[in-house]
Amino acid sequence: TEIDERIAAGWRAFYSNKKFLCGSLPMYHKKEIFEKNVLSVLTFGCQDWALTDQQKMKLATVQHDMERKVLHIRKIDKVKLVKIRKLTKWRDVNDFANQLKFNWAGHVARMDGERWPVRLLNWTPRNPRCRGRPKSRWEDEIKIRARIFWKRKALSRSKWAQLAKLN
Repeated sequence: TEIDERIAAGWRAFYSNKKFLCGSLPMYHKKEIFEKNVLSVLTFGCQDWALTDQQKMKLATVQHDMERKVLHIRKIDKVKLVKIRKLTKWRDVNDFANQLKFNWAGHVARMDGERWPVRLLNWTPRNPRCRGRPKSRWEDEIKIRARIFWKRKALSRSKWAQLAKLN
């Protein structure tokens, strides 16, 4: 439901800026308006999301639909998404959300141990996980990107910033 609420808020932000986004402005202005107004609303609070592939696809689909509207391209025109992305040069919503999450993980790793985000990160539930393929946790994406000792790496701001630039 959180993703659906963000998507609805993203569309509201898009339509409130539709005059500029679908108008005759140059694409670099449209890109700036999209990233500052729509993308920030769409990804608000994404630092604590553990997204599934289906949810990532939902966010990407919303962004593709918005790009098509800006370029006045209908789905029936069968224009490839790669071509649309070359024309708009917009940041991918999932990459943006991952970057925000990665930055937040660095802040959490450097926080005092008594603060709530740190306590929640180090908390271990009493009940074991259910049978079957385990659902991804918040920390799993960080571990994939920064490896297993990510908390130690995040203590150094310069190393963490360097690692953020690489990915």
